[in-house]
Amino acid sequence: MKSIKYFLMIFMASTFGLADLTAAVYQEAGGYVVMEMEKTETNFSQCWTLETTKNPEGGGALRQAKCNNPSVGNPQNPLKYTFKINSAGVYTLFLKIWKDHKKTNSEPDKSNDVYVRVEGDFTTGGDASTEALKQDQKHYGGASDAYAWTGGKLDYDHKKWDSKYTFKAGQTYNLFISARAQHTVVDRILFATSAGAAKGKANGTPESSTSGTTGTLITASQSLAMPSIAAHPGAQNIEFKLAQIEASGEKAAVLEIYNVQGNLMKQIPVKAEKLSWDKTDVRGNKVPNGMYIAVVQMKNYSIQQAFPAF
Repeated sequence: MKSIKYFLMIFMASTFGLADLTAAVYQEAGGYVVMEMEKTETNFSQCWTLETTKNPEGGGALRQAKCNNPSVGNPQNPLKYTFKINSAGVYTLFLKIWKDHKKTNSEPDKSNDVYVRVEGDFTTGGDASTEALKQDQKHYGGASDAYAWTGGKLDYDHKKWDSKYTFKAGQTYNLFISARAQHTVVDRILFATSAGAAKGKANGTPESSTSGTTGTLITASQSLAMPSIAAHPGAQNIEFKLAQIEASGEKAAVLEIYNVQGNLMKQIPVKAEKLSWDKTDVRGNKVPNGMYIAVVQMKNYSIQQAFPAF
């Protein structure tokens, strides 16, 4: 049977343009989310340079080249990575690090750490406190002049602590990695459950997919612009219409509504071309006025568009 790819049209009260929500959101699947260190929208020119000579996965890595020294330093030039957890659980943070000792002729315990902190609605999943995990902490590991995954540990207060986080399903989180020891090279970032760690660390595992930018349909090979938002004054419900644009891809299974903080408001099964949202959340409470994001989740694709609800 020929499958169908769809785009999303939204009808409600008065005409608006798309919100400027451009940050890529990495999607957890199978108990892990893999992010390439160089794939950040943060300006990294203060402390980081691209490293491509060490053959990292994905074609490039970011190396701290200008800040601090090979031993120590304060957090500088934090780089931001945004990801969404679809399956709740305890996730460990691992980094794939190269300790560049040939460059500096330094001791083994040099050029091997960065600072990390996580922002969002989570609690600790190990022996570190939740408060500590929300602050810049030293994350260390790697191998001398080779890439190796860290052991999922933090180092502060002269002790070793688990870098484990209890994440909630449907929540979006931000990871910040800041420069610490000069010449530390980071190739990949991995959050994984115990069941997903082996796959996430395996050579050849692709970077996790992202939901793309607002107003864009992202596929493996193309990006298609979304239509502008149209309006119908006085509507009690917000009406959605899925309109066919191309005979390929997979039919949508669910329409999800999120607020701009990334919290899931509602899930609406896609059983027809036209859908309706009564502006209530999953508990049946009316949502406040403001901007929201509609996401149509398909097997291999995701369509996302921002819209106002008043």
